[in-house]
Amino acid sequence: TSPLPSQSPSQPGLATLLPLQHEVPSDLQHTGDRDRRLPDVTVKYTNPAETESLFRSWGWEGNVTRSYEGSGWNSGITSVYVSIHRFDSASNAGNALEYSLNDQITSTGAWEVSVAPIGEATRALAASSDITIYAQQGDVVIRLTVAAPNGDPMPTAESIMRSILVRAQ
Repeated sequence: TSPLPSQSPSQPGLATLLPLQHEVPSDLQHTGDRDRRLPDVTVKYTNPAETESLFRSWGWEGNVTRSYEGSGWNSGITSVYVSIHRFDSASNAGNALEYSLNDQITSTGAWEVSVAPIGEATRALAASSDITIYAQQGDVVIRLTVAAPNGDPMPTAESIMRSILVRAQ
């Protein structure tokens, strides 16, 4: 784990977009932040070499993640995970969103579900008790996964994503 990058004068630092404790259910605790290099990101994809090549061609600039976990005793939510990428253009961020969503469908068996429009582009997947929302705002792609073993994680996921996107504008 590397320390999170600081904010640059020209654009908000990726770490400033990560969800804050008050934006997630109160029965979850912060469990970690990471500033990942491209090989650390692409190893999770179905074809890491292809993914790394595509992300480089799309001007991948960085990635940060944050995790929250808990019992869900009050909210029904047991985990929140967010991964935020920056690319060199909005167009390339859109390419990365579509590629990442399709790779997750292929590798996990998740299926696409409806989601309210959030950001410039929004897609969502369901798998078991998880909801994953992909959203794009400018040159940033956000992947947010919320787990709720005994309930509907979508309202919580949408609320957290809206909070992130307010900071991304």
